[in-house]
Amino acid sequence: MAAFVGTGYAFRTVSVHEATTPLPGTTPQTGPILSNFRSDLGVGAVFNAGLKFHAGRIALLPEVRYTRWGDTNSLTRKNEVGFLMGVNF
Repeated sequence: MAAFVGTGYAFRTVSVHEATTPLPGTTPQTGPILSNFRSDLGVGAVFNAGLKFHAGRIALLPEVRYTRWGDTNSLTRKNEVGFLMGVNF
């Protein structure tokens, strides 16, 4: 068993696409209603820590990752915590 820590950067963008069409039997419209949104590229600082377990030729790497996003996008949160499981063989 070995412990590890790390840091780095993460990038994200949010994209939303909606298309609605009138329901049958409703007042006809000239066409579907389209709505598109795409946020700017966001950058976040990432910090992680985990353990590495060896089981023969396979290694398991459970990890906790924290990301602090710097963008001010109201669709997403500034703090993000994730649990990841890596497998090496």
